[in-house]
Amino acid sequence: MQVSFHIGAHYTDDQKILRSMLKNKEALLEQGIVIPGPSRYREVLNSARHRIDRGENPFDVRDDILDIALDGQDAKRIVLSTAAFLSGPRWIFKSGELYGDAAIPASAYARIFAKDELSIHMGICNLATFVPKAFRDAKQPNFEEYIQKLKLRGDSWMQVISKIRAVAKDAQITVWCNEDTPLIWSQLIREISGVSPDTVIAGGFDLVSEIMSREGMRRMLTYMKEKPPHNEAQKRRILIAFMNKYAMEDVMTEELDLPGWDDDTIQQLTLAYEEDVSLIENISDVRLIAP
Repeated sequence: MQVSFHIGAHYTDDQKILRSMLKNKEALLEQGIVIPGPSRYREVLNSARHRIDRGENPFDVRDDILDIALDGQDAKRIVLSTAAFLSGPRWIFKSGELYGDAAIPASAYARIFAKDELSIHMGICNLATFVPKAFRDAKQPNFEEYIQKLKLRGDSWMQVISKIRAVAKDAQITVWCNEDTPLIWSQLIREISGVSPDTVIAGGFDLVSEIMSREGMRRMLTYMKEKPPHNEAQKRRILIAFMNKYAMEDVMTEELDLPGWDDDTIQQLTLAYEEDVSLIENISDVRLIAP
């Protein structure tokens, strides 16, 4: 069985990737790919790690997860989507470090699906936008006190991915920057679902339509109909051109008005994020999808 995990991260696509895959679930099922609704399996999935901690047989845990998630459907591949794979939102910076305990759940799931073909897919994002949202969900009273406890490194995401890689040695790991998601949306759906390359994907412009004006979308779709792109690279160049002209600035811009989170901090974290992405790009056994 091919088991494909989409593990967030938190505050990236807000389950939009899952919703797009669910739009295509019937077409995917024809190819033996099951996209179960998350309410069906998340409880048993989230309890799986604790069952392993109690000494239960990993393969018994696996069978319980798949029995519930598949619900009697035959499949060669199943896609499971949960941002809680690495942590609940309140514990993202539990030790001050980004997903500091990432190796613990990753190791548990690697053991559970040891006899399957496991793939792990994760979007990452700039900590300048990530940290304020983590603070909100951490239910802490004071933002300045909260950030003083954080260990924000220049390689924070690389450290997370390295921890996953160290314990899930046979898993295929794919990473992308959430900031690039509108340009690589269709490819992400194909990569995570494992659908055949010639399958038509419904909702391939779902995310673009949220950040581009209606006039821009109309013009872009008309252009693509008249001059269909021959490959993914051409399609992205067209997307970039129309987004540069018709993207809605108020949707693209995030307000970060918090004490201690000034322009200098945001700029430093942004530069660190760019360096972090470069480090990830050079990890030989991790795939980085980029426009």
